[in-house]
Amino acid sequence: MEYIYDAIENCFDGFYDDYLKILWAKHNLVDKEIIDYFLLSDKESALEALKESLLNPAGYRCIFYFDDHPLDYMIKAAYKNKIDLTQYFVKAIKEYPVSSEFEIYMNNMDCVQAGSKEIVDAMKTRLGNETNPHVAFPLCERLILLNDKSVNNFLVSLYEKNKDLYARYASGKYKSVWESLRLLKER
Repeated sequence: MEYIYDAIENCFDGFYDDYLKILWAKHNLVDKEIIDYFLLSDKESALEALKESLLNPAGYRCIFYFDDHPLDYMIKAAYKNKIDLTQYFVKAIKEYPVSSEFEIYMNNMDCVQAGSKEIVDAMKTRLGNETNPHVAFPLCERLILLNDKSVNNFLVSLYEKNKDLYARYASGKYKSVWESLRLLKER
């Protein structure tokens, strides 16, 4: 399929449109030019393909220039086209392991209302059993930014439960999150 994709990816005369759609939908082969092309030529189909891609983002080969991940571009394209991304972010927060997909969702948190009940509940659920600092610290950082009393109370209880574990990983980029958690405890 990749050979076929490589042969037709730059053909935007309409002749291969059906094949390009199949390669995107069924084989995770797409690039930003094709996404943009279909958003202009067949917006309804492109938006449905974006939604489907966001539900199953793993497996997209990084065929964009400069090693951009297709998921990052898809999230931004969906947001720009006013697709409600809450369900996709909730799924990523609850289910994705430490991966580029998880990190991409965390880096695009501005595409959803980060303080929405669904997003906050998903973060709290994940943090309840999460011991991996590469997941826990980015989620804690997002919750700290909300500056919400009930969320802060949750973070304090989480800090108490995991402070020894978190202390081992509180260096580098996580040091400021650790300090913020510690300060919440002292309030």
